[in-house]
Amino acid sequence: MLVTFDGARYLVDCSILHGEPLRLEENADTSVAHPAWGVHCIHRGGRWHVAWRPLHKVEGLECRLERFGAEQEEFTNFYEQTRLWSPFNYELSVRINRRDSVVGPRLAMRYRSTATEA
Repeated sequence: MLVTFDGARYLVDCSILHGEPLRLEENADTSVAHPAWGVHCIHRGGRWHVAWRPLHKVEGLECRLERFGAEQEEFTNFYEQTRLWSPFNYELSVRINRRDSVVGPRLAMRYRSTATEA
């Protein structure tokens, strides 16, 4: 979700769980600094790229945000196109940030990623 506050734009995300709003700046890298669940963002090629560490890929993964601002009909169409098949349909994705770690299932096992593994 994109939020504008005092003229600045922020990414507020409920699936990456980066703990606080991530400021989006086109001319500067931004981040939420935390060794276990922090994220890094860069604007490259006209799109936002957010590097984060999901539990199933602790070496990191880059999420590319294509754009913001879909109207209801467009959102519904995109949703319907991915409802029958999407990699997210075949995975369990549960995570919670706890002080210096992230806890959740990974590959059918309970997993805890700590700040020292970053």
